Parts: sequence; C-alpha cells; structure tokens
Amino acid sequence: MSKTSQHEYAPDFKSLSSVRGHNRLRRKLAEERSRRAAFFLHSSAVVHRGRVYLFSGPSSSGKSTIARFFPRVYSDELNLVRRGRVYPAVFSSEVRPTVFASSGISAFFFLRRSNRTVRKKLVPGDFFRKVLRNIFVPFSASGIKTPLLKFWQENRHIPAYELGLKYPFSRKEILDVLG
Repeated sequence: MSKTSQHEYAPDFKSLSSVRGHNRLRRKLAEERSRRAAFFLHSSAVVHRGRVYLFSGPSSSGKSTIARFFPRVYSDELNLVRRGRVYPAVFSSEVRPTVFASSGISAFFFLRRSNRTVRKKLVPGDFFRKVLRNIFVPFSASGIKTPLLKFWQENRHIPAYELGLKYPFSRKEILDVLG
C-alpha cells in the first residue's frame, strides 16, 4: 500500500497492471450486477438531514466538490443503485466514504455547468436519458436492454432534477437546492 493511497481499501495505482486489474474488476462487477437491474451510477451520494441525494454527471462536473460539503458520504465516484436504494461501491475515490449501509434515494440530481444555479424537474423520459449517459455499463454485457428497462421502472418514482451550477459554487447553494 502506497502512502499516497487515500484509504486502506483503495487499490495501489502505481503500476499500470494495477489500474488494468481495477478496471477489469469494475467491468466484471458491473456486468454481474446489471443482470439484476442494479447499475453503477457515476455519481456522488450524500446524506443530508437523514435523506440520501445522488449527484450524477461527467468527470469534473462537481460530484466530489459536493461530497466534500457533507460529513456523511457514500462515494463521490460510483454508487450501486437498485430498487430505489443506493449501495456504496468502494472504488478509488477522492472523498473517503463514511456510510456503508444501503438507503432509499430521496432525489437524483444531474449536474451541468450554467451561468447561474438553477434546478429543473425532469420528466421520466429525460430522467432515463440522463441515467443512460452516467451509468457504468460494461460493453460485454449481453441482453442489457431488459435490465435497463427494469432499472428505470424501479427508480422512476424518485424525483429527478437537472442542476445547473455556476462555478465555483458554495455549500450554501447546494443546501438551498436541497431545501
């Protein structure tokens, strides 16, 4: 274990073979879980006032920054989502996870850059399209369509929003969005 590793359970990324092994493990787990309509969502998951919020988006969209604002964090990189619940997926992460039990999801937020902080409620079809952009699906997974539809059916009752953020943003702005 290198001293630069952030947590004792994070893989050592000094060698390229370690990175390849880590990615193979992610793909294998994603493939196995996707058959059960459980998917890894590129997201940070945080707890605020006893409720769980997922912030999803591409790299550098603010997921880790948001996670740093909260003392209770599942992960700032990948979270396993199934049947309206989040399960921490402990892979390499900038923010140390502090929550390890599953919990019901209160809302999904899909991040984008904006000239002001704005929250827009998504209709179910838009929610599904946003999830598809941020879900970790292994290319080798066969028959992925049925589990994806099941995933959508099991999670579409959860409120979903597009969250436009003006950078840099503050903890107060995020708390205002959560209400």
